[in-house]
Amino acid sequence: MKKDKVYIDPFADMGYAKIDLHRAKRKGFPEVVFCEGKTKRQILSIAAKIRKANDTVLLTRVSKDLGAILKRKYAKGKYYAAARMFHIGAARN
Repeated sequence: MKKDKVYIDPFADMGYAKIDLHRAKRKGFPEVVFCEGKTKRQILSIAAKIRKANDTVLLTRVSKDLGAILKRKYAKGKYYAAARMFHIGAARN
């Protein structure tokens, strides 16, 4: 039996952010989340939305506090304190 492909809208307008969910298809890497100025709830929602559409999520300007919250939510994710980044998904070589 042939499995139907799931259509993902190219953009997700969340009110506080408009996410390009097809960026990975066009550019080879999904949209990056700039966390500064967003609430923790907004960041977690954006990350979940991108994660659902892509294998990889990269968040920038991540505080230590937020890094700890993301690590609890995404145990396999990695926080880079010096760069203030959090990466979810497979490592790229």
